[in-house]
Amino acid sequence: MYFLRPILRFCLAMLIAMVGTGMAFAVTTTATELTYHQTENLPLLQTDDIDFAARAPPLAVFNIEVTGGVTVIQGSAFALHGQETVAALFGFGRDFIATNRTLPDFQHGQVNGKFDAITPGPLDDGLAETFVGGRYSEVVLDKDVVFHRAGTGDVPLGQFFTQTPPDGVIKTRIDSAVLPEWPGGGKSPIDSSFEVKIPAGTKVYVGEVSSQGGFYVGGTQQIVVPKPWLLDGVEVLGSKPLK
Repeated sequence: MYFLRPILRFCLAMLIAMVGTGMAFAVTTTATELTYHQTENLPLLQTDDIDFAARAPPLAVFNIEVTGGVTVIQGSAFALHGQETVAALFGFGRDFIATNRTLPDFQHGQVNGKFDAITPGPLDDGLAETFVGGRYSEVVLDKDVVFHRAGTGDVPLGQFFTQTPPDGVIKTRIDSAVLPEWPGGGKSPIDSSFEVKIPAGTKVYVGEVSSQGGFYVGGTQQIVVPKPWLLDGVEVLGSKPLK
């Protein structure tokens, strides 16, 4: 038995040496640092269906329907990828198109106030929700101004105008987010463009067109003149076919 002790000691020493060598050559690793951020809750609007045959009724569905997919980050705004509509408050269309266009200056009067979904203005919901995030400015015209609109030849007056003439039916539908048929069943045919004089002193409402999803991106400037057919001094100066 005594002759086994040196052998056992030798084997134990070799084992300890092997373990020590393995530890010496082990690759040093560092723990990955994880950063946690507090979730920020952003106020989002929900809208109701309103049968509204003129341009741009309220969005047909809630601004966001979470149906799965990944989150797309664009600047300080976001969109959810999937079959949902988008955060229209931030200017995104249903297909995650952030309009981010530079709107033309509107220098035809004095700004009376600026409004949004958090601070509602004088427009009713049906008109206010045609603007991105319900954001628009109230301006009192300081002179007669000629605005432009697209519509049908037998209906020269409507509530939605632009500073420049419409450039074709398809482009008008894209830029001004004009659906051929609205969810409530109302139709919006386009075959003509009009020049309309709006008199000095009229209150008009200026902002960015809200997307109606998909092909109907919006993102351009619109001028809302509520019920111009009831205003004195409004005059249709001309019209022409729009293709």
